[in-house]
Amino acid sequence: MSETKELVDFKKISLTVDLSEHSKDKYQLVYASQLYGTFFAVGAKFNVLNDQLKSMELAIINYKGNYNLGLLPQTKDTWDCDNKIDANLCLHLKANGGLHGHKPNQSIVVECNTDISSLKKMIVGRSLSPIYEDVPTNYEEHLHQPLFDSEFYERDGIAIRKRERLDNSIGPQTIGKCQNSFVYFVH
Repeated sequence: MSETKELVDFKKISLTVDLSEHSKDKYQLVYASQLYGTFFAVGAKFNVLNDQLKSMELAIINYKGNYNLGLLPQTKDTWDCDNKIDANLCLHLKANGGLHGHKPNQSIVVECNTDISSLKKMIVGRSLSPIYEDVPTNYEEHLHQPLFDSEFYERDGIAIRKRERLDNSIGPQTIGKCQNSFVYFVH
């Protein structure tokens, strides 16, 4: 007989990564989400030397779905740890055109240079770029492009309109959004 428990408090779901010496060669999960119907995850290998987080190497894997999501080069410059306790990292993503679009064995290195003695948490967010750089204001012309960008537009036959993305309409660090993951450090 199974025991019924109270509802899960989804605000308390987080990830934990180990910054100790024995974990330095392992990719550890820092982010997972779904875009364009593709489930994907990002792992980080942490380079710690003399109590300093020197850098992290990020790798993305696309599990299910028709689109390959990749990291864009501007991800390298998004590490922010001003208060020495909480850090922020933004994954810049693009379908079928990111740095890792069709190259699963590549990674991207983010320089950190942060003292880990008081580092507790990292908020990992994302910024999704549209598939096409220049979409005409006449959205019906989007019908002539090889792929329909379903994260930024919706359609019903030939009727097309721009889609409001929740990523942009709700605060960037809102708990419980697919856009963010909360990663806690253990050392």
